[in-house]
Amino acid sequence: MKINFLFRKPKFPFLLINGDEIYAVKSLKRLAIIIQTHDFTKNESYDIIDYDNEGWIYLPEYNMISPLTVKKSWRKKELVSLINSSKTLKDKNFEPLKPTVLNKSFKEIFNIIVYILTG
Repeated sequence: MKINFLFRKPKFPFLLINGDEIYAVKSLKRLAIIIQTHDFTKNESYDIIDYDNEGWIYLPEYNMISPLTVKKSWRKKELVSLINSSKTLKDKNFEPLKPTVLNKSFKEIFNIIVYILTG
């Protein structure tokens, strides 16, 4: 499966959000597996948050990732809320992240989430 990129690629790892499920993507190979094994047909686009806190979208109709999105960056509080309310966190039997995690940098919080999702 070939993934197309508009202009450039997001910085790995990145988070791909499909409703209440979140996937940590560390490579193109992993992205292809996620796309092939999960349903990405319900919406026209799906949010992506990359390691540099840049917003992207995945467009399943074109199998393309684009930086052209309204949501260009995410706040730490939004990221923590997103993971805490996700089905993925519950499925992995992890406790929600505590509010004190907001004292960490965005990248530290991001790394914790990637660890939870891939560990």
